[in-house]
Amino acid sequence: MASIELSNFLAAQSVGSLPDAVYAKSARVLADTCAAILAGAQEPEMQSLAAATLIAGGAGPATALGHVRQIEAGQAAFLNGCAGVFLELDEGSAASKGHPAIHIVPPLLAWAEQEGGDGARFLHALALGYEVATRTGAGASLRPTMHPHGVWGVVGGAAALAVFDGADAKEIDETIRLSASMALATSRPSMLEGATVRNAYTGLSAQHAIQARRLIKAGFTGDKGALQNVFGAVIGSAWDASALTSGLGADWAIAEGYFKRHACCRYNHAALDALEDLRMANHGDITPETVEQIDVRAYTMATELDDAAPTNMLAAKFSLPFALATAIRRDGDTWLDAFRGDALTDPVTQALAKRVSLIADTEMDKALPDNRISELTIRLKSGAVLTKRRDITGGDPAEPFDDALLDDKFLRLTTPLLGQGAASQALQIAMNARALEDIRSLASAFTRRAAVSDQVEAAE
Repeated sequence: MASIELSNFLAAQSVGSLPDAVYAKSARVLADTCAAILAGAQEPEMQSLAAATLIAGGAGPATALGHVRQIEAGQAAFLNGCAGVFLELDEGSAASKGHPAIHIVPPLLAWAEQEGGDGARFLHALALGYEVATRTGAGASLRPTMHPHGVWGVVGGAAALAVFDGADAKEIDETIRLSASMALATSRPSMLEGATVRNAYTGLSAQHAIQARRLIKAGFTGDKGALQNVFGAVIGSAWDASALTSGLGADWAIAEGYFKRHACCRYNHAALDALEDLRMANHGDITPETVEQIDVRAYTMATELDDAAPTNMLAAKFSLPFALATAIRRDGDTWLDAFRGDALTDPVTQALAKRVSLIADTEMDKALPDNRISELTIRLKSGAVLTKRRDITGGDPAEPFDDALLDDKFLRLTTPLLGQGAASQALQIAMNARALEDIRSLASAFTRRAAVSDQVEAAE
């Protein structure tokens, strides 16, 4: 069985034995994910959810980032998993067709705080859990109505905990098969409609990963055909077992992950990058007043993000017409405020979004998942026609962001809560996590008192 071969490989990797580049990328993924969690935790819905959870959850060993009080590990993982996707800035993997790290960091951090351990062991488990999550996602052909959050990620999260605990190959394989049966049945339309239950999928997956580890330690078992049954028949239409082992040890999934700088769905990014290219080449020519029409030719899934009048932040992040319109309206700004608050009701943005047409190109579909292609054509009222095609999206391995950009992203997300000095220190701690004697110091770096902590104390 492919899962046994994968488990044998995982168990044979000793802490510190992976390539240095893998550990370095794992540290960057850790920093990026923690920043996304901390910033997402400040959204009103997350503040309300955290207040209720922290009051009801009692004391525990694990941290919901941004909050002083520690709670039970599963609850902390749930809150961090939910928060990390709220702003649509968490990293991802083309091979997995989703976002592995947000399924792994929350349960792994909570478990590591509970069990204790150093940073080298933590990054090792993160890299190998990412490997499992990505390979499981690559092997699964999910039904078109499924959202990938909360599905195959639970397998990677649970495997990371088993690796962290030093489990042998038999136990890791049991963990993979058991956790497969704990995948969620998710709804893809939730993201298009702006139904924020979608943000809970990763939180539930993180919580399930911890429960899977507890079940294994208690003696529970998984069925032998779980991967095939769940991902090939129940919530998927096919299962490719070879994805678990192809290139094993030669290719590292975490090395091929991407980072995001636009605060919206990855499907929008190629078109937004093309827009930025055109703006840079045509200084001041592209404005709401000068644009007559915008046409986007893209792969089919991108053109499904066609709601030109989104009514909330999540729906706006999953609208390609709105993303382009708000970027033009805000002189290229695609950060947090471009998708919420006054930006949603701005009449100029709304009118411009209605002038965006999306065209599905099945030839572009053939380049998936490695390349997400978009071709942007802007027709100006002057009669000029501006066209730019993007075969590679910024942040992909083929066009990686430099450290300065990623550091700046981290600080923009964390400084509002932590303050400049503490945010810079948190960045250094995360980027040097491999040298930490106790991983708990990482969580402490992200726990400057948040408003919800005061709410909890006031309620007691």
